[in-house]
Amino acid sequence: MNAWKELHWIQKSFIGFLVLMMVVVMPELLPLLDLGGIELIFGFVVLNIKTAKYWVYDKYLQARELGRLILMAFVGSALAKPKTFVIHGGVCCAALLITGSIVLSSGFLLPVMIANSYLI
Repeated sequence: MNAWKELHWIQKSFIGFLVLMMVVVMPELLPLLDLGGIELIFGFVVLNIKTAKYWVYDKYLQARELGRLILMAFVGSALAKPKTFVIHGGVCCAALLITGSIVLSSGFLLPVMIANSYLI
């Protein structure tokens, strides 16, 4: 306990931030934090860092795959085809001018433009 009290506030905040990030990944550490204190929980964090690294890497791969799917959907959508974009954009502008409602023109017609490649 004396070692924790002798640390600088920057070191304490860094360790606290690290422990907080690890508790997000491993919620089973919360009872240990309550019972054992910061020293015990930091020891378990060091022991379980490999598991957390794999968890973060898996989330990174999922995010990269999601980004790739979004990019493919965007490239295949009507936004990437000028002829279709002009027609749908004209219809959206006409709906905006006729109804005066941005919600109607963008909420109902723009998703059709974005998802056009999936509909055809």
